[in-house]
Amino acid sequence: MMKDYKTYILNRIKISQNNCWEWQKYKNKDGYGRFSYLGTTRSAHTVAFRLWRGPIPDGEIVRHDCDNPPCCNPEHLRTGTKKDNKHDSVNRNRHIYGEKVPKSKLSETQVKEIIALLKENQQYKQIGEKYNVSPKTVGQINRMETWKHLSRL
Repeated sequence: MMKDYKTYILNRIKISQNNCWEWQKYKNKDGYGRFSYLGTTRSAHTVAFRLWRGPIPDGEIVRHDCDNPPCCNPEHLRTGTKKDNKHDSVNRNRHIYGEKVPKSKLSETQVKEIIALLKENQQYKQIGEKYNVSPKTVGQINRMETWKHLSRL
């Protein structure tokens, strides 16, 4: 059975110049290959890891060293926590933040203005009203729970 799934994967990939095994069939909106495996729809890279490298430790996920979501090359895959994956994203400059976040209501300029107003000890409610956001949002900016990349100097 395992050999059949290895063949299944190998018949659905194309090897790129950087030696990625790029999934050529269905991909989700984030570019990860998907197919049904043992009765459940799974990510192609996760199945490839299991088939060529072995089990995935409890509480861990399969991450890409190559930063190429359709890649199924087991040599480009490693396990780690979701936190490890987030660190990879930040360290490789793939993390979206600030104005790049689709739901962001504020611009970087506005957040810098909010930070300046906070330094003047203005109230969250007043600042929120001025920028059409909730006092909670202002508090999150103040506590650096959001917009962490901006300097507070």
